Amino acid sequence: MFVGLRDIRSARGRFILITVTVAMTALLVSFLSGLTGGLAHRNTAVLDRFTGQAVIAGDSIDRSVIPAPEVDRILGTDPTRAGDDAPTALHLGRGSFGDTGVITAAVTGGTAGEVGGRQAPRPAPGHVVVPDGTARVGDTVIVAGREATVSGTTPDDWYSHQQVVWVNWADTDGTATVVSGLDADATVRDASAAADGITASPAGPALTATTTADLPDTMASYSAEHTTLLLVNVMLMVIAALVTGAFFTVWTIQRLPDIATLKALGASTWSLMRDALGQALIVLVVGVGVGLALTLTAAAFIGDGVPFVATAGTTVLPALALTVLGVLGVTGALGYVGRTSPLAAMGGQR
Repeated sequence: MFVGLRDIRSARGRFILITVTVAMTALLVSFLSGLTGGLAHRNTAVLDRFTGQAVIAGDSIDRSVIPAPEVDRILGTDPTRAGDDAPTALHLGRGSFGDTGVITAAVTGGTAGEVGGRQAPRPAPGHVVVPDGTARVGDTVIVAGREATVSGTTPDDWYSHQQVVWVNWADTDGTATVVSGLDADATVRDASAAADGITASPAGPALTATTTADLPDTMASYSAEHTTLLLVNVMLMVIAALVTGAFFTVWTIQRLPDIATLKALGASTWSLMRDALGQALIVLVVGVGVGLALTLTAAAFIGDGVPFVATAGTTVLPALALTVLGVLGVTGALGYVGRTSPLAAMGGQR
């Protein structure tokens, strides 16, 4: 690394410029990744409370309406499962809370379809559980045109970019959007449907078996939004790799006489390649580290106005991917190091 460090010191301006470029790209990638996670959370957070096998009506949760009789049939399909071990039916509807549009949600059945630490609120009839900061316990509010008493608050439930207000199942029309916590073969009605695991009764709607983890993919808005943002993120990473690779390619070409001289003095091709790769790693690690630090600093002060999620998956993983892609971009420059002949240092004369 002696030559690489010497080059960085002697061409300080160039390396500062490329490091700043990498840092800005890392800032864009990590911030966009956190924003992607935040938007996904506000689109599907309420579904994170549920787990296991599930069924919806049709092929999209957006249009899924399972009639009340069908809900009762599904919940009662497996007589060996009762109480808390029974499946959970989730109703999602649209309503208003004051002047704000919200999603009204309610659950019935057991808790087998719910994540233990995030079980859905179940207020009493005529009561609601509202988002934090919107009302106090004991307040009387109007939800979906009905007067209700606030019995609790919940911090972070979202669906389709709207906050969720939990109501009692008796205060809904009895239909369900999804039923979770099912056994894979609990409602099989004939052998031809065994592959799907779940079927509707002849009089009911066509049901689609899925898992709660795959439910977001059945939302048109989620799929389009998530795919678009991921594509932009990937393009930024590729651009960063190309920019870094182009810089080190030009830098290596300018250093070919020095490389030839070092080879003539006995330096091995591998040691020179290792030196160039170490030089690139310094630029990438420093640049990506600075960009990531700026993102985390911004996240600490961003507040709730912007849907941003700072986790290892939205910060560290994109940073590692950016570093790896940057190294791959630099490998093109290493070819010049390997092809340079020590004879070039002597003008090509033997």
